[in-house]
Amino acid sequence: MCGYRESGMKGYWYQAAMLGVVLGIWEGNTLIHAALIHRWSFDGNANDSVGGAHATLINGASISGGWLVLANSGTSNDPNTNQYASLPIGSTIASLDNMTIETWILWGGGNNWQRIWDFGTGTTSNMFLTPKSSSTDKRFAITTTGGSGEQRVTDSGALSIGTPVHLVVTLDDATDTARMYLNGVLVAQNTSVTLKPSNLGNTTQNWLGRSQYSWDPFFSGAYDEVRIYNQAFSQHLVNISYQLGPDRLAPTAAYQLAGLMDEAVAVWQFRAATDSNGAESNFTPNGNFTVGNTNNTGAVQALNSDRYAANEGAGNSWGELASLSSDHELVRAAGGSLTMFARVRLEQFNGVDDVWRVGASGSAAQDTYALELYNGRPRFVLTGAGNASETILLHGETLQTNTWYDLTGVFNATAGTMTLYVYSPVTGTMIGQPVTSSVSFSTLATFSSMNLLFLEAPSNFNGTNVGGQLELAILWNRALSPEEVALLSLVVPEPSTSVLVMLGMVGLAAFSLWGRKRLGFPRT
Repeated sequence: MCGYRESGMKGYWYQAAMLGVVLGIWEGNTLIHAALIHRWSFDGNANDSVGGAHATLINGASISGGWLVLANSGTSNDPNTNQYASLPIGSTIASLDNMTIETWILWGGGNNWQRIWDFGTGTTSNMFLTPKSSSTDKRFAITTTGGSGEQRVTDSGALSIGTPVHLVVTLDDATDTARMYLNGVLVAQNTSVTLKPSNLGNTTQNWLGRSQYSWDPFFSGAYDEVRIYNQAFSQHLVNISYQLGPDRLAPTAAYQLAGLMDEAVAVWQFRAATDSNGAESNFTPNGNFTVGNTNNTGAVQALNSDRYAANEGAGNSWGELASLSSDHELVRAAGGSLTMFARVRLEQFNGVDDVWRVGASGSAAQDTYALELYNGRPRFVLTGAGNASETILLHGETLQTNTWYDLTGVFNATAGTMTLYVYSPVTGTMIGQPVTSSVSFSTLATFSSMNLLFLEAPSNFNGTNVGGQLELAILWNRALSPEEVALLSLVVPEPSTSVLVMLGMVGLAAFSLWGRKRLGFPRT
């Protein structure tokens, strides 16, 4: 059982008989994953609540409202007057082969080459993160041979000024890959980073806000929280941590949820307009769905003002990813067990309303599988050989319009069953009871090309064109267990975390509204 407690402005997770959220992940009394090794929350002091590596504040750097404030101009390099923090983590750096360094910060602007953090022993051996290089990019670099030997990850454009952001750098030694994430989204990566933190040895100059290079300016801004982990987070785990915000650590269930999303065949989080597990994007560059069938009379709006995939019911439009090749992962996923998930909200119900339909070249007579609503009741449709062998599973609950629902259809080829679940992503609770049926086939129909159709049925079938929004769609090529299905709607209680930040000389003020309710799946 998970719970949430608050202490002032900050909160922390606890689990009965589990301390894994702070020290790692535990099963019983066995530590199976020690990830978080340092955490500076700046909740009244500069202490490290996990590793005991308490920060030293230099030249008047201060703690205010749960933030470390460095009231520098962003233009001066004077070490006698500029504020920064020193971290006693040299032995940590020497031990890290894999890492995630996670920061919630606000940048006050200024000159190039400021340092969000910089860990090293001088200009020859170090690793750092800057909000703006001379090339006007956000940059992570690591080197043991000076600037000419840097291995880098760069994201074009400087960090935004005066806006609280979540900025993360990960390094995976096994794949030689370093990545940069901004507000939960992967923005840059380099798959040829052969150096790792342990190559730097026991670093002696580990700073927040100060560079190893004496001519670089000191950082102007504030830190809400800084964390160091001894593992490389996946994209979905980074996103989950971003959704939780700086005041909350991910519970064990969040790690499990991230693992589920990591192994999915495809994950479409529509605010990012791409499949975050590497499949083709189902959006054109201008933000609309690719429309690939002659029956379509117009494009479906891909991202509405709320950042959902949306169809407002205008015309016989399909939103689809057309003409997938025979070696595409979505095609390969058909045949054996599968799980398909969608988070959807419809404005009205009228007969058969498709949420997600996959078939051959958009042909309604060759459907492979679908999540639908039938007069407001969820349906899961599977076939072994075209619609002549369809098995339709109808849920007992009638849904409400303008309400978010999580629909999950599971086909277990080994057991010969199909199951449909309905959850509320607002409360994390199951709606009604799951429905299950045996099927007369153990292999799904497969086709050489397939389409994804969202939010409505094709005009040449018995569906209707209604308004609705789709926030998330995920496909797995295996049958998820009931416990795994429940994780997809995981909800974390949300604390009050509004903070006013004053940056002294910089004169900036900003409200930090960290914390979203649902893990991994944004809804702003």
